[in-house]
Amino acid sequence: IGTELNEIVRCNAERGAFGSGTIETIMRAHLDQHLPGSEPIRARFLERSMVVEVRTSRMPDSGMVMTVTDITASVAAAEALERANATLEMRVRERTTELTRLNAELERAKAGAEEANISKTRFLAAASHDILQPLNAARLYVTSLVERQGGGEDARLVANVDASLEAVEEIFGA
Repeated sequence: IGTELNEIVRCNAERGAFGSGTIETIMRAHLDQHLPGSEPIRARFLERSMVVEVRTSRMPDSGMVMTVTDITASVAAAEALERANATLEMRVRERTTELTRLNAELERAKAGAEEANISKTRFLAAASHDILQPLNAARLYVTSLVERQGGGEDARLVANVDASLEAVEEIFGA
């Protein structure tokens, strides 16, 4: 308490706390930073693994008050949060890329399935047409037999064959 700021800065500059350079250059730079009312300054002391915040305020008697606060824990937490955010963003990008790739594969598979379904439908239409031709011919023969049989046991069998062929034709039509 009561020590002038230039003495504190000179002492730290001589100890090498502010890096290399002439003592006068270092003192000018640091004294300008610590003008009363200026923005708080963060200083890192790597050898101590410490971060401090320095605030200066003007006193009514033309002096000044300087407060030095250890903010190492909050700076470490903020840096850890930044690293976590960077990792999270990288994971989101990787997942987005993977989902995009999977969606493209799904779209290709869907297109392949639709094409196979169209091919199947075409095949069934062609096959049912080809099967219906001989079936229609058989129905004509059966109808002719029904007309020739006047009655009796054979007429009933021919009518059953005609009904069966008609049911098969309806199934193929559906």
